[in-house]
Amino acid sequence: MRWSPIATTRDTITKVHLEGLTESGVAELASLARSWERPARLTIETAGYSGGDYDPSQRAWVVERAATVATPLAFTLAASSDSPVENVAVVVKGWGDGTASLTLGGQPVPAGKAFRVGHIRRLESTDLMVFVTVRSTSPIRLVLARRPER
Repeated sequence: MRWSPIATTRDTITKVHLEGLTESGVAELASLARSWERPARLTIETAGYSGGDYDPSQRAWVVERAATVATPLAFTLAASSDSPVENVAVVVKGWGDGTASLTLGGQPVPAGKAFRVGHIRRLESTDLMVFVTVRSTSPIRLVLARRPER
């Protein structure tokens, strides 16, 4: 099998491969593959956040929060038929221990199967990991607001 590397160094080549079983049809799988091969561009709308690049090894967009920022993270994913969105995974570096609430297209999304939140605890900071079940071929706007742990 031949596919393009996602990273190379003098001594290594990194490739990502995914396989599994599904009851989905060819069209659904083609859309899912396009969402990974040509991910939608993420545009950050809030000052104090940076990045927004797609990391194929995590299958997630990675955003970094400045330590002093308390405002919600608002961003748009420029989904299209060539770059569809098939579920959204976002890592927010430096988020801290607090959890998050989500607004998708102006509508609140309750935590549960369609919106999951977790933390990645590192020595230097705690990152937020968010997974949102959503499919779109047109741009979508998401807002993640900080919520303290209960």
